[in-house]
Amino acid sequence: MAGDEVKVPKFERWKTVTGNGHSWAFRAFQAHHAELNTDYWSIAAAQAFANKHHDSTQAKTADALRLGKTGWHGELRTRVETVTDEWKASACRALAAQQLHASVAMASALELYLRRAVRVALLSDPGAQVGRARSIDGAALAVDELYLSRFDDEATSCTSGSWSERIDTLVRLFGVSSLKQSLDVAKLQHLQDTRNAVAHIYGLTAQINEPYCVPYTRERRQVSRNEIKEQFELIRYTAQTIDKALCGHIGEFDSIYLYQRWRKTSIGGRRMPSNKLEVPKALSELLQAASFSQHGPGRSFCEGLVKWVDNDHSTPGNRKPSKIPSTRRQNPAGS
Repeated sequence: MAGDEVKVPKFERWKTVTGNGHSWAFRAFQAHHAELNTDYWSIAAAQAFANKHHDSTQAKTADALRLGKTGWHGELRTRVETVTDEWKASACRALAAQQLHASVAMASALELYLRRAVRVALLSDPGAQVGRARSIDGAALAVDELYLSRFDDEATSCTSGSWSERIDTLVRLFGVSSLKQSLDVAKLQHLQDTRNAVAHIYGLTAQINEPYCVPYTRERRQVSRNEIKEQFELIRYTAQTIDKALCGHIGEFDSIYLYQRWRKTSIGGRRMPSNKLEVPKALSELLQAASFSQHGPGRSFCEGLVKWVDNDHSTPGNRKPSKIPSTRRQNPAGS
């Protein structure tokens, strides 16, 4: 734990100091992104191995073209094509389908991240949408379950329409006009178009208004390996750039909310120790488990968080507004 205390600054409400400065939403996205990346390249490696097996066949007799199935049992012996040329073609089609699936999954992961990050940013800093960032501390309102149900519409609006419209929504809500220069809108829109085509009609280019008797000869939309590599990088860069713009509104809201909830009930089978001296260490372990982090934030950070909350900084009182802003910002300022 001592090593963590050196790396992680002390607790600050409006600064995301844990998780290398990334929000919890981004950390969840990062874990999903890494999993998709690993899964895709595992399948690509298996396909390369199969191709090598096929191409190493020297004899051209019928028997030599049979695919060896030593050790295969059950459906593997009866369902897999036995002629290597046919098997290779089927495997190539399967890899092409996997590339389409990876493209869809990545675009969906980005949308899930965006919805959660926007919602948490507004819960944390509700005044941001009317140009009054940090004028209201959402952590003081998060003890109210009804408040936590807000901002679903705003979050959904950031994943609706074209990418140009989505960025305009982010600028309207948070004033982050720098995103218009930082993000590659054209590439993001191409990715979104591919996702929609695959998700809606599995990548087939047939027109929906064509008669049902049209022969089923449409070619499937293709995504090359280089495109997949570029998309992985594009998705990660986009999420990271948006996260950097939103973290100033989120700060350590998630950590505060988790501690507030933990004071009332157990989380994941963990209860808050009755001995106050044991709370910081236990809280660090809980935050590590809950926030997709490799290490806990450390005792120093948790002591600061506990002190901040217990000193009524996040308790509704004089700081609680009579009305939570719900109108759009009128004069967005760039960041």
